[in-house]
Amino acid sequence: MHTLIKGVLEEILEAEVIIEYPKDREHGHYATPIAFNLAKVFKKSPLVIAEELALKISTHEKTQGFFDRVVACKGYINFTLSLDFLERFTQKALELKEQFGSQIKSERSQKQFGSQVKSEHSQK
Repeated sequence: MHTLIKGVLEEILEAEVIIEYPKDREHGHYATPIAFNLAKVFKKSPLVIAEELALKISTHEKTQGFFDRVVACKGYINFTLSLDFLERFTQKALELKEQFGSQIKSERSQKQFGSQVKSEHSQK
C-alpha cells in the first residue's frame, strides 16, 4: 500500500515523494515531509507549502474516495485512508489470496491495482 500511495502522490505532485508513518498515529496512516524540501525551492515556509499541497491532494480527482483526510501539520502532510478504500483493498486481497503479493509487486501493477480498487469503489 505504501508504494501505491507514493505513486498516486508523485503523479499528482510531479515530484519524488517520501512516505513515512506519523509519529503520532492520530495524525493519520501516512505522512510526507515533501514541504520541507520544496520550502527551499519556493522560498516559503514548509507550513504554507504543506497547506497548499494538502489542498491540491485532497481535491484532486485521483484521490476521491482514497483518503478520508489530508491535513497539513507542522510542515508535514498527513493522510488518513478512507474506510471504504481500506475495505475494498482488503476485499481484493482476500479475493486474490496467494496471488495478492505478486499482483502488486511492480510499481506499474500497484498503480493498476489501486485504480482497480478505486474504480470498484466508484461503481458502488
